[in-house]
Amino acid sequence: MDSDDLQSSLDRLSDWSAANRLPMAPPKCRVLHLGKKNPRRKYVLDSVELQVTDCINDLGFRLCPSLSSKTHVEEITKKASKRMFLLFRILKSGSLKLLRKCYTAYVRPVLEYGTSVIPVTTKTAERELERVQRRFTRIAFRRAFPTSPMPTYAQRLTMMDLRSLVERRCISSLLLAKKYAAENSPVQHRLQFRDSITRNGSRKVIIPRCKIALRRRSLFPKAASWISKLTIDADFFLSSSYASFSRFIKLTDLSPIIDLTQFTSV
Repeated sequence: MDSDDLQSSLDRLSDWSAANRLPMAPPKCRVLHLGKKNPRRKYVLDSVELQVTDCINDLGFRLCPSLSSKTHVEEITKKASKRMFLLFRILKSGSLKLLRKCYTAYVRPVLEYGTSVIPVTTKTAERELERVQRRFTRIAFRRAFPTSPMPTYAQRLTMMDLRSLVERRCISSLLLAKKYAAENSPVQHRLQFRDSITRNGSRKVIIPRCKIALRRRSLFPKAASWISKLTIDADFFLSSSYASFSRFIKLTDLSPIIDLTQFTSV
């Protein structure tokens, strides 16, 4: 849709609202220009010029013109940290089991909302997200064992039966790609495969060539690269049920595709 079509749609919306006596609120509407070649046209709704903004909230995501995850990660880490400290303030228990249940119910979903669709674009953003869970495990361990020496983050994750957030994002992305791998999937740019005569299977996943880094980090190019590095059999990926593939990927060593040491070493 180009700028003329978008303005025509806004005009039709104005006519519809007037015909149905449902007035619009142009001061509450904003315009977000995306792309370097965007003409940055001015749009009008009900004879009122819409204001241009640098960031906008859409379905729980903080979107900026660069489509970087930096601003969004800053927002959700602040929200998750506030929930975490409120949780510790309300709960006086030292039970790791109870604290873990509350964390996974009220804090972790904030950090993981939509991460398969909107990728985390930088290592700095990944570390910011992981820092929230790292802090939770440290405080929870100190409350449960006040006098014991502090174990490493990886050891605390094992004690509390948790996975690192970067590992969970990887698994959720692969599972989402599995859902859309079927030939009857409504998604157009799903994973693609080619015939192969090698001993590792009759089909291989096609890794799309991406000129832009943001496209390379999106769901299907990222999942295709991971499937290739993990040497997951394409026939198994396509023919297995979602439940069996979920069990398989959760038991798979993910070290070939993500460096867990940079997140779990301390």
